[in-house]
Amino acid sequence: MTRIAILSDIHGNLPALEAVISDLQTRPIDMTVALGDLVSGPLWPAETADLLMRQTWIYVAGNHDRQLVRKDAATFGPTDELANAVITPSQRDWLRSLPPSRTILGDIVLFHGTPVDDTGYLTEDIGHGRVHLSARKDIENRLRGYTQRVFLCGHTHIPRDIRLPSGQMIVNPGSVGLPAYFDPHPEPHIVETGSPDARYAILTITGESTQVDFISVPYDCEKAAERARVNHQPYCATWLQTGFVE
Repeated sequence: MTRIAILSDIHGNLPALEAVISDLQTRPIDMTVALGDLVSGPLWPAETADLLMRQTWIYVAGNHDRQLVRKDAATFGPTDELANAVITPSQRDWLRSLPPSRTILGDIVLFHGTPVDDTGYLTEDIGHGRVHLSARKDIENRLRGYTQRVFLCGHTHIPRDIRLPSGQMIVNPGSVGLPAYFDPHPEPHIVETGSPDARYAILTITGESTQVDFISVPYDCEKAAERARVNHQPYCATWLQTGFVE
């Protein structure tokens, strides 16, 4: 039996990450993976990077991590600008070292968005300003050519456990640090989970059997919301407090 803790989309939310780490310490975990978008956010980018760099986890980069490394101002939003201003050279080097994808245990693939695009949604489509579960054939098309058994991804911040007729499995653990957001690209849309809790998942593998447990961890979201307001991001404070955009 192997138990894998899956984290994603921390977005510099230090108290949420600390709460998840405390919860992890109460559980029999064999390894922990983190699927990108680690530090960029209007909260504690440098402090979050320090904590993550001390962990013996397996990481891949997300789109915001890539943007910070490249210092591509054209892709920066306000939260990227904040992170870019405060992370240290050694933290940026660490982010630069993270691969966009990797395979563990032979047939478990880790990436942020889709296997080929860290800004793409693997299991969701956008419609009427919101995201919704994609048709099965569209999900299968996005995995065409991939024969591995399990795919671990993030990016949408929405917990998912999808099992395809091929026997392949997709797990999105949800977001540790940002339970709702608005994104103007590729078209304006919102994502909401409806709860301020920090989220992660545990994948248990026993032979050919797999089980996913989604964990929702309460933490001091008011502290995070106040930090967002201090950093001039009041809209993000609402997301952190409620898990809703509107």
